[in-house]
Amino acid sequence: MRNIQIRLRAPDKFSEFLENDTEQAELMIENIVAEALLQFFDTIVVDSVTVQHVPEYSEVDTVQSGIESNNL
Repeated sequence: MRNIQIRLRAPDKFSEFLENDTEQAELMIENIVAEALLQFFDTIVVDSVTVQHVPEYSEVDTVQSGIESNNL
């Protein structure tokens, strides 16, 4: 059994989900991730997906987040 944890951040200006409809966004992300991982594993169980609205951040934050995730 493998435990895969994914964190994504995107600026508000490119967001395609509505703040008041996070449940629909969470279900969509769960389905997309599960379908993608089925190419590599026989069984996929998505434990939880949480969509949160975060304020816009700078490009420096984006680069630092990318560096941190590459070091995992």
